[in-house]
Amino acid sequence: MIARGTTSKETRVTDAVLGVMGLLRLLQLGAVGALAAELIG
Repeated sequence: MIARGTTSKETRVTDAVLGVMGLLRLLQLGAVGALAAELIG
């Protein structure tokens, strides 16, 4: 996913962005799971 020859700074920024996106996705899934658990009882 990360291209060769990028500077370490760019790589770090890319990793940070991907990490944040991953966390948001996990939070979304967690919220959906909690909502489903509430509905199921």
